[in-house]
Amino acid sequence: MKKVLVGLVLILWVLAGIQLWNLYGVRDQGKIVEAFHSSDFMNTKSVVEGSGRLNTAYLSLSGRKTMVQDIANILGIHENYTLTETYEDGQAKTVLHVKAKQAETTIQIITREQKRDANIIDTKQYLLTEITLYDLDSALGYKEILDKIYEDYRIETEVSLNLIGTRPGRMTLSERNNMADLLLEQIEGKVVSEHRDEELFTIYAKLIKDYDMRSGEPVNINIAFNYDESQNLTNVYLSTPIIREDY
Repeated sequence: MKKVLVGLVLILWVLAGIQLWNLYGVRDQGKIVEAFHSSDFMNTKSVVEGSGRLNTAYLSLSGRKTMVQDIANILGIHENYTLTETYEDGQAKTVLHVKAKQAETTIQIITREQKRDANIIDTKQYLLTEITLYDLDSALGYKEILDKIYEDYRIETEVSLNLIGTRPGRMTLSERNNMADLLLEQIEGKVVSEHRDEELFTIYAKLIKDYDMRSGEPVNINIAFNYDESQNLTNVYLSTPIIREDY
């Protein structure tokens, strides 16, 4: 599901906090999509991801299957999916996967077993979801749905919204900086501090909600660039609150 680029890779990270306008931050997240939309990228897509530990009793195979199917139903997936189960080295994995013309969805429940002594086995269970959409317009709606799913299952996590596009050729450091500045201006991110060098560009701004801690500082917007030499394209990633994609 995650692509490793071959060849020279140039990376630019922008880590920024965005002042939210309302309690749930929906308006600000919508502005993120609008900003990316207006930047005329090619090959745009969006990836909505979540992961976290389940706070439930031990799930059997049938319990895991029922749960991934229930989540699929909430996402509007009722048929034409595959359901697989694997067990290896103390880890059971139940995976529901479906690929359609405009989207690809994977829902996983992982159960990890660790033997404490002869009679006791500790288990930890995790829910992982990834929705790839070959457009930008549906991204925010699916993020809100996944937010609600994780909330209902009482899983503490931050569902990530990743917007991805390309530009022809290799963008220079100056061009990457200018693009990051333009996106931040459109999002109306208030810069408190920043650091820029050849590989890393970080920004921190005041936050209210939906943030991750990086090196002791809160972050809720990431902008990353890399160059794919084989395709002669620069990939651009705009993510909130954290970037989960390989870049």
